[in-house]
Amino acid sequence: MKHLFTLLAIISLISLSFSQNKDSNVDLNTYLRNSTGNSIPLSPAINHDVDGNPYLFEKWANRGFVFLKDKKTVSLTNFNYNAYSDQFEAKVGNDSTFVFSNSIADSIAINNKVFIYLSKNGSGVSGYFEVLFKDDNSELLKKYVTELKKAKQNAITGGFDFPDKVTIEKLFYIKTDFGYKEISLRKHDLLDYFEKNKSEIKEFVQKNNLSYNNQADVVKMFKFAATL
Repeated sequence: MKHLFTLLAIISLISLSFSQNKDSNVDLNTYLRNSTGNSIPLSPAINHDVDGNPYLFEKWANRGFVFLKDKKTVSLTNFNYNAYSDQFEAKVGNDSTFVFSNSIADSIAINNKVFIYLSKNGSGVSGYFEVLFKDDNSELLKKYVTELKKAKQNAITGGFDFPDKVTIEKLFYIKTDFGYKEISLRKHDLLDYFEKNKSEIKEFVQKNNLSYNNQADVVKMFKFAATL
């Protein structure tokens, strides 16, 4: 059994293990030729009158891996995550993308980020989540969601004074005995979560000059708590 530790050593990310073998690499073209139809090619629904971008990365030249449940790994070089549709897309032409179905992927990596898919049944949440930290006892996940600000129509001209605007917001989740729960990166919320080791966490934060509002620092807190 190979572990995601090997992958994360390559992309220098976090410690996260999966039970699937990742021993058969194929490129996107090979995958498309042999696809059984679980994923479908779509033309990107891009409204050029919208200000902002629903994609996580501004450019498409991103290295990615889709770890399929059949133990194959699709490697990609033009890859992105659409926060609006909550889907991963690979460019297959100048005007089309290939959308990966969440039912076929074990996990997905893109640049420095690793994503898993959660179904609402049993977890309380659904969609793709970036794994910031994971061990046997705790998880810290990040969810990207879009917010669309609709333009108001000018009553006189009938036109719009400015385009619709889309922004990507970030939400954080922890795993509890009752599923996943949203948490704010604030001192009060985090210390409540680390209740059993509150004094040690406070000392660790103060000693290392960390911030409860900084994602990287919060990940360090989770890693430290795992050693206690």
